[in-house]
Parts: sequence; C-alpha cells; structure tokens
Amino acid sequence: LNRKYGTKTVPVEEIAKVKGSRERFELIPRGKAVLETILPNRYQEIKTGEEAVVRVDLMNTGTLEVERVHLVLLPPMGWTYSARPDTIEKIMPSEKEPVNVTLVPPEGLGESEFDVRLQALGYDGDERIEADEEDITIRIKAQANLFVNALVIGGVILLVVGVAVVSIKASRR
Repeated sequence: LNRKYGTKTVPVEEIAKVKGSRERFELIPRGKAVLETILPNRYQEIKTGEEAVVRVDLMNTGTLEVERVHLVLLPPMGWTYSARPDTIEKIMPSEKEPVNVTLVPPEGLGESEFDVRLQALGYDGDERIEADEEDITIRIKAQANLFVNALVIGGVILLVVGVAVVSIKASRR
C-alpha cells in the first residue's frame, strides 16, 4: 500500500482488504505545565516596626494548566508571613496571577539586611510543578527620632546666631 499510494491517504477499503490483525493507535498530544515566579522588585527597605509587603506574580509559561498553586517562603528566624491569596486553584497557560506577601519582622530588631527565599509550587494532575527559587532582600532602617533631630538643628541655629552676634560686637569695637 505504501508503494501504491506513497504520501497520499490510503482508503479505508484498501486497509480492510489486508489479511492479518489490525490495531488502532490514537495519538493524544500532551503539553507541559511550567510555573514561573516574577518579582517586580527584589529589594525593599522598611523602617523598624513596619512590615514589608511584596507583590509576586505567578505565571504559567507552559501549555497545560497548573492547579493548586501556592507560595512556599523561607523567612529568617522569628519572622512571620502571610500570602493573599494563599492558594490559587488554577492558572491557565500564558496567564499571570498576583500574590501579595506580607512579611513581619520580630519586635526589637535593629538595623540590618535579611534575605527571604520563596518558591512557587503547583500540580498538573499528580505531577508536582516547581518554579525556580527566588530571593527578596529586605533592609531594615532605624526610624528617625524627630525630637533629637529638632534639638540638633536648633543647636546649630543657635550656634550660628551666637557666632554672628559675637562677630558683629567685635567689629564695632
């Protein structure tokens, strides 16, 4: 039949005339689910006593939907976090879903810099889909003490005025 028809379609009647057993094969195209974590800003500064709010976009760059997608965070010791939404039921191919993560440092933490590692996880049926791990750097700065700053500025102004008064009196003599 291959010699007779070549690249043309073989009629069903011709196939039925062939002696022997036949099998029917069905080809089902299968894609792949791929999950990607997009961070618009990997660095954030907060003041002591504040909490950091980070937006994370989860994107399905594959050809199959990803289900039950959630973020796994590894914050520094003593930190607490929450993600809204906690779980995304389904992300279709080429779609992007935002997640807002709130990170709360422990009380009494001084000026320093911390790294928070995060990873997105989802499922394609029973297969676990993992995105690459990403890091967010959070720098904690001390809050400015307005009273101390006002005293310093007031002292500088008094010093300048005092020098001006003394130099005017000295020039008149």
